Amino acid sequence: NRAHLKDVFAKHDENGDGALDRGEVHKLVREILPSANHDAVRSFQAALDVDGDGSVTFAELLSCIKEHVESQEVATQPTNPQLLDVLRRLQKIVREKGDVARSLFDQLDTGKSGMLELKQVAKLMCRLDPSLGPRERRLVVLRLLDMDLGAKGCVSFADLLR
Repeated sequence: NRAHLKDVFAKHDENGDGALDRGEVHKLVREILPSANHDAVRSFQAALDVDGDGSVTFAELLSCIKEHVESQEVATQPTNPQLLDVLRRLQKIVREKGDVARSLFDQLDTGKSGMLELKQVAKLMCRLDPSLGPRERRLVVLRLLDMDLGAKGCVSFADLLR
């Protein structure tokens, strides 16, 4: 229930600023999903932090849980009109802003691996199209997870064009 979730959130908000940083989110996810492997924890963190700012507010957590159930169903149906609309929109933006998109991708690829983690994809989406809402970004992240691109939770620039 909401009160229990608020208590769990507050317990992990060690500095009391109303937002969980990456380390606090990691601990929260580990408590909620103790048997999750490292990739699952990273994926969950990316799904929570849909604005890519590196922190998760209680509102983001609630929104994620609420939308996750609905979005998971949509994201696993590749022919779903909602999903197709968001994917086409993102793909169009990436193509139209080709050099800018590639430059942003490269900036976010701090390890210079040619791949972005899902949390970096969320940042890329925010920068390319600030009008994409949290639900739309979550749909894309969940679809990428469902596709299991590279089996590592990472996405290449070419993957974004598909």
